[in-house]
Amino acid sequence: MLKGGRELSFGGIRVSQDRRLRYAPKESYPLGDHTIKSLEKDGYVIGSYGESGAEKLADFQVYLDVNLELRGLIFQKDKIRD
Repeated sequence: MLKGGRELSFGGIRVSQDRRLRYAPKESYPLGDHTIKSLEKDGYVIGSYGESGAEKLADFQVYLDVNLELRGLIFQKDKIRD
């Protein structure tokens, strides 16, 4: 589904041609609190909003009175039961 799409300039993040599917390697989006600089380089944010959107969101964070945080689950292959 990503064939014909494009790879963004940061960290192997790919976007399908119709922009409905995005892929970001798990190493490109650390879970937890974000600073302004880490937010604009986060793979999930770049995949979702594009490179310029990630920069704008990081700039907007200055005006927020909260820390932005990315939450998720980490699964270990040896801990998953069949």
